[in-house]
Amino acid sequence: MMTYAAENVGKAMIKDITATDLQALCNTMSSYSTSYVSKFMTTLRGVFRTAVSDGAILRNPMDGVKRPKTKKCEGHRALAPWERELVAATYKGHDFGLMAMTMMFAGLRRGEALSINVDRDVDFEARTLTVREALSFPSGNQPVVTAGKTCAARRKIPLVEPLAEALRGHPGLLCTKEDGGLMMETAFKRKYDSYLAYLETTVNGCQKGWYGKTKAHKALLAEGKELPPWKEVNIRCHDFRVDFCMQAYEAGIPVKTLQAWMGHADHTMIMSVYAKLSQEREEKDALRLAAFMSRQISTSESTAMSSNPPFMVDSGHGV
Repeated sequence: MMTYAAENVGKAMIKDITATDLQALCNTMSSYSTSYVSKFMTTLRGVFRTAVSDGAILRNPMDGVKRPKTKKCEGHRALAPWERELVAATYKGHDFGLMAMTMMFAGLRRGEALSINVDRDVDFEARTLTVREALSFPSGNQPVVTAGKTCAARRKIPLVEPLAEALRGHPGLLCTKEDGGLMMETAFKRKYDSYLAYLETTVNGCQKGWYGKTKAHKALLAEGKELPPWKEVNIRCHDFRVDFCMQAYEAGIPVKTLQAWMGHADHTMIMSVYAKLSQEREEKDALRLAAFMSRQISTSESTAMSSNPPFMVDSGHGV
């Protein structure tokens, strides 16, 4: 955040930076989530608050800066069944496929998956995947190898068969630069955007720019038929991790076990995800019960009507 602010404000003395400059800076963050922009602005306020305390400036110019309108960003989610099947069926077709498979079937964070070395970290006989370190980008674009996000980050995770099958015969890192080295952040973003575009093209049968223009689509339109609805693929990296958590919940994995597999220092996060999933399941179960009872009532009424037909009027003799 500080690097970004410095690059966009320019080489100005702190006493010469105005509220207008900072508002323009914050406005460039409108494409980010509300949470991220708030953290960015809090960081800037802290910098200028310290400058006021040290006597470098008389007032904090961030006091007059308003948070820009940001994109709506829903919370992380589990994958839909069709998304999960798409990722598993197409991992051989794109350079990012193995990364996606590993995050989805082992619950890894982005940085953890980027640092996995199959030769070193995957034991096919013991059926385990070991997380030893993580890749992060603390100073901008360049990758730095760290010990992980929490004290529990180093861990062993069960190697399930779909992931084992995908990783067999693949040496070294899961996802690299063209020269085989660690990925920079910008390179990772480009590759991930390319992967989402690949998934979207695969599931729809064409690139978005060709939607409605292919021979098959033109033939449908000529027959007066509607085009199949375009399926968008909007998967964030952390969604793979949430999906792993949901799968563990469905499998009945205890909270403490999943906490260890996901590398959380405590079970708070796991419990919040499990609580949300429990609520969603209760809502679905309630709808299922209502539908079942409605069917039962309909069946009972039909049976009663067939066994006890309504009175008929007999002409000339009354009922």
